[in-house]
Amino acid sequence: MIFCMSFPMKSITENPTYCSDLLRPMVTVLFTVLMPLGLGCTNMTAEGRNSQGVRYFQQARYDMAISEFQSAVNQSPDSPEGYYNIGMTYHALAQSSREATYYAQAEQYYKLCLSKNQNHEACRRKYAELMFETGRVVEAFNYLHDWEVINKDAAAPKLAMAKLYLDAGRPEDALTYLNAAALKEPQNVEVYNALGKFREDYGDLTLALENYRVSYQINPMQREIATKIAQLRGQQVNSTSTNTQTLPQQEFKPPQTFDTPTRVASRNRF
Repeated sequence: MIFCMSFPMKSITENPTYCSDLLRPMVTVLFTVLMPLGLGCTNMTAEGRNSQGVRYFQQARYDMAISEFQSAVNQSPDSPEGYYNIGMTYHALAQSSREATYYAQAEQYYKLCLSKNQNHEACRRKYAELMFETGRVVEAFNYLHDWEVINKDAAAPKLAMAKLYLDAGRPEDALTYLNAAALKEPQNVEVYNALGKFREDYGDLTLALENYRVSYQINPMQREIATKIAQLRGQQVNSTSTNTQTLPQQEFKPPQTFDTPTRVASRNRF
């Protein structure tokens, strides 16, 4: 007798060490590790369809990925993951081709995902990214601002806002939001990995190393962070490196004010 194996619902995920996807052109999407599907399984579950779709996505076989994700949606129409996965696939196609049709399809499925789970963090982040990419800058800031107001004690909206400010060429504002996220969730490894990456890219290796260390202390199962710490230790730490950009050091303290979307628009800095 052959049994079909069941897997946890899979979705296309961002880099877990820097999930906020902060710096372009470093926008890289990493994926969940998939277990092999059970042999002889002819009636695949929605979870299996999503897993197979993620596998096709990894191979850039987008048509086949969409087909699998759509099958998952048909089998489990109340789950947000299938809709999110389809949205991510169309978004990837849009980013590579700049076709407006793909952007429209991605947006449609992001909205469907959020209709099933309005607090789907990854979907909200990618939807804001899509708005920004299609020239709706103020709308993107408004969207994340509204999310932040509703979830004022959560780090996720602040991480997303930091990423948007970086896309807009305003790293100082991005750092303000990263620091605010650290205050709200001081045990969140994603926050410290984002701070570490930010500091590393702007040449402050001393603080970058400290941020990565804090993250690793919280969760020592992060192999890539252990590797990053070793790499930084092997370098000559110089926070005033002459071949990198620098920003003033900031303490982890609450920002005095946040930029509201109205203020962002009125500055006309984009």
